[in-house]
Amino acid sequence: MDTDADRLVQRAVRRDLTRTRLLLSTTTFIDRARRRALVQHLSWLVELLRTDDPLLCCAVGELAAADSAFRECGDPAERRRVLAAVVRMQALLARSGDWVGPAAIAGATRDVYWLVDGLDARACEHVTRVLAPRTTPVIRRQRADVYRYRKTLLWGGTPAYAVRAQRVGA
Repeated sequence: MDTDADRLVQRAVRRDLTRTRLLLSTTTFIDRARRRALVQHLSWLVELLRTDDPLLCCAVGELAAADSAFRECGDPAERRRVLAAVVRMQALLARSGDWVGPAAIAGATRDVYWLVDGLDARACEHVTRVLAPRTTPVIRRQRADVYRYRKTLLWGGTPAYAVRAQRVGA
């Protein structure tokens, strides 16, 4: 069971990039609200990375440029640019290594439901207890509800919704 925070973040980032790739590679219409949520989520994912690697830094720049145009219009060409940038990011992040930034680790307790999405039930319960041991049941439920809402806004009704967490090196 992976409980190391770096590996959990890596799995979750890879999972969401795979979800994005699946969503963008289908013919599913992506309405304005979902496009904006997707671009915001991709920007947040990038903030979790350490971009001291020149190749990764370049890929982050490509993704940011593609995102800005895609957010405003659902043009197929812009959609393909974002898809190409996501595929490039996936390829760069497929290698194992230390590409998780300090912001990701610092926010692990706040984003615990994002981290455990796609893990088996036992691992999910264990990681939640380890990362948020003093969180009350009411706060846990509220955070879980917020995460489920965001997950549905981003991936709901598409094959991307069911993508599981991806192991490092997978």
